[in-house]
Amino acid sequence: DVATLRAEIAKADVAVVVYAADRPESLANVSSHWLPLILETNGRIPVVVVGNKVDLRSGDAHRIESDLRNAAAPIMDAFTEVETCIECSAKKMINIAEVMVFATKAVLHPTAALYDTRAHTLHPACERALRRIFTLSDADQDDLLSDLELNAFQEACFGMPLLPRQLRGIKDVIRRNVQDGVTDKGHVTLSGFLYLHTLFIQRGSAETTWAVLRAFGYARDLRLERSRLPPLGTLHTDQSCELTEPALYFLRKAFWEADADGDGALSPAEVEAFFQRTPLPPWAHLPAVLVPRSGNGRGVELEGFLGAWGACCYRDPASAQEALVYLGYGGGREAASATAIRVTPRRSAEYASLPQETTRTVFKVLICAGAGANASKVAASLLLRNGGAAGSGNGGTAGSGGVWR
Repeated sequence: DVATLRAEIAKADVAVVVYAADRPESLANVSSHWLPLILETNGRIPVVVVGNKVDLRSGDAHRIESDLRNAAAPIMDAFTEVETCIECSAKKMINIAEVMVFATKAVLHPTAALYDTRAHTLHPACERALRRIFTLSDADQDDLLSDLELNAFQEACFGMPLLPRQLRGIKDVIRRNVQDGVTDKGHVTLSGFLYLHTLFIQRGSAETTWAVLRAFGYARDLRLERSRLPPLGTLHTDQSCELTEPALYFLRKAFWEADADGDGALSPAEVEAFFQRTPLPPWAHLPAVLVPRSGNGRGVELEGFLGAWGACCYRDPASAQEALVYLGYGGGREAASATAIRVTPRRSAEYASLPQETTRTVFKVLICAGAGANASKVAASLLLRNGGAAGSGNGGTAGSGGVWR
């Protein structure tokens, strides 16, 4: 019953696909039928391919292992969801426990999320996360990990420091495989750190890298768990969120650092480089009109850049908070982001005390117009007049989508 089978696949956390190891032709069905069926039904599911009846295979142990390796390679290259291939014998109880171990590891520590088995490299999201972890562990910010920093990192992730001989062994492995992985003073570089995690995954120890990622707050999708970010609280309908002055100072400084050519604007390449440490720019899911863009052909200027951040904070404060953590606000630590966003006083209470000056810097403006009044042109002209998708600063600059600064 295909319908029942698909329903079970959809509910499964992992699929174990079994073929007959003594009948090579049955392996062809794994690639041609079972894997396409499983991935079409539940594309997120990890898969373990198992060859049963290995006790009926002829040849010595070396030959059997070689045959398995040759059979597994094309399957794992074609289907990145396949975590591992293993042979067993249900009759002789050979590798049965290992099958269950691999199935469990595929659920708890999936390799496919971390590593591209075709390119033999870390996935961009995994590398981005590890780069941030390296930066957070680099206490003196010299772009190197000393023995002291490595042990602090080890304790944060695994609860115990490395023994001196373990430290030497790790560095020896890096030195043999990465030219600039360890300095003359014995400090580990970013390339050495990334290589070490690549090696863990290649050797079937993805759980080590996952332990590091989870210790630093990453979830299965390799994004920071929102639950680790300081709560913004419950907002009333007449309240909103705004960036604080420390957050604006951080963003101004980051803008000028990202302006590599010093022309006062960020080119598309500079914007892309700026957000390399984040999964997406904070305004990625906002209306396109809120995205900062060049109004004069030079690139995104500071006003438009800060205005887009202000609009994002107004519309989606949690995404703005998360992005600031990725970018290194407060040392890149989640708790520090509590000082990046403030909740405004209730409008009803604040306006009741007028004519004193309001503390708000972002306002929502509703434009009402009858048919044919061409209100969209009015809004567009305001945006062009004020220099981009949104603005910020001391003057009254405008942002689209009803957000004004």
